[in-house]
Amino acid sequence: MEGAHREQLKLLDRPAYFNVQFENASIDNSSILALGGEAIDMHERCDVLVTALSSIELVGMMQRVLEMTCQYITNRVQFGQPVAKFQAARHRAAEMLMRTETSRWAAYHALWRFRQNPSNSDGVSLAKHWAIRAAELIYQNSHMLHGGIGVGIEYPLHLYTQPIASFIVRGGNANEMTARILNSMNLRMVTRPAT
Repeated sequence: MEGAHREQLKLLDRPAYFNVQFENASIDNSSILALGGEAIDMHERCDVLVTALSSIELVGMMQRVLEMTCQYITNRVQFGQPVAKFQAARHRAAEMLMRTETSRWAAYHALWRFRQNPSNSDGVSLAKHWAIRAAELIYQNSHMLHGGIGVGIEYPLHLYTQPIASFIVRGGNANEMTARILNSMNLRMVTRPAT
C-alpha cells in the first residue's frame, strides 16, 4: 500500500513481527469500516478481543509445558527413584497445575463476560494480568524441574517456553493490564523511585 512503511521486529531472535506505520496513505471508501468515535470504539473492542484470545492461547502453551514437565519428572530417575517422588518436585508441579487451571478459568470467564457486556473489559485485563504472572512461574518451574536438558534445543521444551515469553507481552504486559484496570476505576498507578 502506498504510504505504508513496514519495519521488521525481532522477538526472541526471530524476525516474525512487524511494526506498520501509515503516512499519507490513501484508501478508498469501500475499505473504511468506521470513522471517528465509532472507529475508536471498534479499535478498543478489537484490542480487548486480541488480549482475551492471547490469554487463552498463553494458557494452552502453559498446559503443554505442564504436561511435558510432569512426563519428564515421572520418567527421570535420580538417586534411584523418579524425580516426581521428591516432595519439592511435586509441589512445583502442583503449583504449575494450579496456576494453569486458574488462568484458564479466568481467561474463559473474562471472554464470556466481555461477550455479555463489550463495554466492560476489566475482566479481560485482569485475566491477562493473572495469566502473565502464572506464565512466568510456569516458565521458571519447568526449566528448574527439567534441569540442564530444558535449556538445550535438542529437547522440545524451548518450542513452548520461548513463545510463552512472547505471549506474555502480546496484547499488553502486566503493567499495562494493571494500568487499564486502575484507569477503569479512576485510580492511578504509583511507581516506586529507583534506589
